[in-house]
This record gives sequence, structure tokens and C-alpha cells, in this order.
Amino acid sequence: MTSETTDKSNTIVTVTPIAHVKLLELRDAETEGEQLGLRLEILSEPGEDFRYDLSFDEFLKAAFTDEVRTHDGVDGVTIKVIIPADNVELLLDATLDFTDSQGLVIRNPNRPEAPSIEGL
Repeated sequence: MTSETTDKSNTIVTVTPIAHVKLLELRDAETEGEQLGLRLEILSEPGEDFRYDLSFDEFLKAAFTDEVRTHDGVDGVTIKVIIPADNVELLLDATLDFTDSQGLVIRNPNRPEAPSIEGL
């Protein structure tokens, strides 16, 4: 089993096995752990390098427009990843990983849009 969603064509963000284990540790430390998914959101403005917000949120209360994907771990335990609809295209093919030196890291092949400047 991989840490990606069961249906690869439906994957937005890939979660590496080590990141999956770390996310489960963090999630399970929360009071309602099994009801929580990882919300992954881009906070930056157009033209800025991407800044991300990672937080736990109840996946059953995700907005109707949010994309919720289930990621299977090597141990068979799943975690949900919640992505706001307006961030889906900006996060396609990104990878969520974990390193001892940096913690959770997002490797995103996508780049921010250039800012629109009036009059140009």
C-alpha cells in the first residue's frame, strides 16, 4: 500500500510515507483525532511565493466546495487531506514530505501567478 489516495487519478497532493506517519502522530495527539483531517491552504497573495497553512480540521464539516482526499498509510491507517477549491489547481502534483531538519515540507511544482498591475 502507498500513502497516496487509492485512485491515483484523483490525487491532488501526494503524502510521503514519512509525512503520513508524522501527520498521524500530530493528529492523534488532538482530542478528536480520528475526526480530523489536514487542511492544506495557500495563504499568499498573487505574485508572492506560496505560503501554506497546515491545520487540523473536522473533515465532515469541510465546506461543500472543499476537496477531501483520503490517503492510505503503509500501516493501513488513513488520513484525510482537505484542500479549498480555489487552491486545487495550485497544489496539483505537489508533495507533502517530512524531514528531521525542516519538519513538514511542501514541494510544489506550481508557481504563483504574476501580480496584475493596472495600466500594463
